[in-house]
Amino acid sequence: MRQNPPANRLVLAIAAVLAAFFVWRALLRPLIDGESRGSTLLVFTAGVVLAGLIIWIVLGRIQRLQRSQRRAIEQHEPQALVFGSYALNGVAAFLSRAIPAFGLGPAPRGLLTSSPTGVIDPSGFRLVRGGTRLITAYRVPRDRIVGVTIGGIQEGAFLYPTLVIVISHGAEQATIPVPVTREGSPLRRETPDGMHRLLADAARLWGVPALDGGT
Repeated sequence: MRQNPPANRLVLAIAAVLAAFFVWRALLRPLIDGESRGSTLLVFTAGVVLAGLIIWIVLGRIQRLQRSQRRAIEQHEPQALVFGSYALNGVAAFLSRAIPAFGLGPAPRGLLTSSPTGVIDPSGFRLVRGGTRLITAYRVPRDRIVGVTIGGIQEGAFLYPTLVIVISHGAEQATIPVPVTREGSPLRRETPDGMHRLLADAARLWGVPALDGGT
């Protein structure tokens, strides 16, 4: 299991410090200084509501993007197997280095500004992003895929399940992790049963074995 890089923990620490600073400046300090309780609570509540609204807008955009992607793919490729994925910092950083090194094309872009969708078909695997106008972030041809398994990646405080695509890389093998979301719920992690179904379908469609960890 690959752990998240230190940069993610730094982001979480910064977010916690900013939240503590907001609580101190908008709620605790005014009360200590003797300001009106009513006006202080009003300012604090307004800040919380504004933050919640921003989060709601962002999460709604993620859901709309992924639904648009799935509809576009299903219209043009009804036989393809599609699943939602997460825009994770750790995965994007890993793929930006790994994809060129594995000879699979240029470093994928835009993974952190969209909620990508995985596509499995007889030609191989690809991850797409965008809305109704789909853009292929990266592609793994079938002749490079030698197996699939199940893994996980630690991102911040959460463990996300991944479909791990095992590829040939010269005389060796390498792995590409793909986080998987629950069917119709782009913000929820896939269940163990769902992961095993996806693993079985991918292994069958590609004609490759499900390796250790996916049994």
